[in-house]
Amino acid sequence: MPTERPSAARMRRTVTAGRRKGFATPLREAVLGNEDLLALIFSEFRAEDDRRNIYAHTLVQSALTCKAFTNPALDVLWERLSSPLALFALLPPIHISNREMRVARPFVPGDWDRFVFYAKRVRKLSVNGIPSAHRAFDLTTISPCVFSAINKAPYRPRPLMTSLRSLHFECRSLVTQQRPDIDNLFLWLSPPLLNLSLRLSPERVPKEDLTSVILTAVAAQSPDIRKIRWFSSVRMSSLDPCKSLRSLTTLILHPLLQPEWSSKSDNDYDHIVVLDHLSRCSSLEALTIITERYAWVEEEPTPLKWERILRVIKHSTSSNHIKLIRFPNLQYFNTCGDPVWLMQALAQLAPTLASLHTLNLQMHFGHNVRARFNGLNFWKALSKRLAVCSDLRHLLILDPHHHVKKLVCEESLSVDLADLLEPLSRSRTSLAEVTIGAPLGIGWGGKGIYNLAAYFPELQSLCLPEGTTMSRSEMLDRR
Repeated sequence: MPTERPSAARMRRTVTAGRRKGFATPLREAVLGNEDLLALIFSEFRAEDDRRNIYAHTLVQSALTCKAFTNPALDVLWERLSSPLALFALLPPIHISNREMRVARPFVPGDWDRFVFYAKRVRKLSVNGIPSAHRAFDLTTISPCVFSAINKAPYRPRPLMTSLRSLHFECRSLVTQQRPDIDNLFLWLSPPLLNLSLRLSPERVPKEDLTSVILTAVAAQSPDIRKIRWFSSVRMSSLDPCKSLRSLTTLILHPLLQPEWSSKSDNDYDHIVVLDHLSRCSSLEALTIITERYAWVEEEPTPLKWERILRVIKHSTSSNHIKLIRFPNLQYFNTCGDPVWLMQALAQLAPTLASLHTLNLQMHFGHNVRARFNGLNFWKALSKRLAVCSDLRHLLILDPHHHVKKLVCEESLSVDLADLLEPLSRSRTSLAEVTIGAPLGIGWGGKGIYNLAAYFPELQSLCLPEGTTMSRSEMLDRR
């Protein structure tokens, strides 16, 4: 006897009864009621390429089609914004006239409802003040009075972005005044923020150093931040507020201004302030510091200054004159700058070198090679520092601007690669990759490459100048 098909009303009653009793619901009900599953499905519509507009249209249609789709579809649609323009357009007092946003009337409490509904979904935001012919909506179309009005709005939510995780902020052409640019940055800071990328063009750097002001605000409003990428001139002495960022794991500083000499008596050691102001950042796992190009070599130093520079490098081989700094979790250290800076930094990091996995050393030797290292064996000093890197996996040494030519390399700037790294092999490190940039005065003739493979049993790749890469088997063939 054929079974009678149940009516729709009967099915609804069955589903309702099953929910009350905790029974399994039909597949459609289970999918539409599972927010995590819907979020996973709509996450497939994320795109950074040309498909972004197509996917955006699909997400809008999905949000309008089914109530269960609204939140997960809008979450993906608003997750990443390349400009705050779309958010500002949600505010009734803001009007667009002649392709410029302006404030038409004062804010009232109800003006923020739509803004909050969408702003809570934004996870990644770029506030970009650089004009671009390829950007459909450029930040320069937003009048400065818009930022000022939002900053002063009596009813605006605080923080403005309750779910923001990543912020990229550039202010090169926002307004004519410089301090309001920084105030605009503070507008976007919030407790959930984890990643901050900041870029100020050199011509926009004000006379007053706002680095400390910015970092103090970040520490107060986004205390759990983990990564800071700072692409603006900065002095080490302005980094003291970093000590309050207990969760900071990655710090990129580019460029660092010329290191300051501390004021000491003539009979005392001339100390360069290098990493002192970061010494309390105990959570750091990756540190990149790019010093200002040619900060030390553009001008011809006086004999007295050369004497002080050479003294710095000589004393950097002795811990008696150095304020030692230990970052217990640091595994990646990348630095680019004058060898004076490099040797001082390695000397201060002596207690940390044993835990490093990656060490990138990019050195600006400059043009005055003979005068700079006259009477000083630079590579011997560097080899002594490398010898304690017992957990090192990746090592890079190069001069990115190729100023050291083999013809001008004296004994103090000439070394065999195997001899340079031989002290490191005694620490039984698991070195897997070595990259050497030309020319640097580093040679690898004779059995140097074979000896290098013999020193490091786990060395798998050797990258030499001009793009030559040797595998382990090729290195062993150089017997």
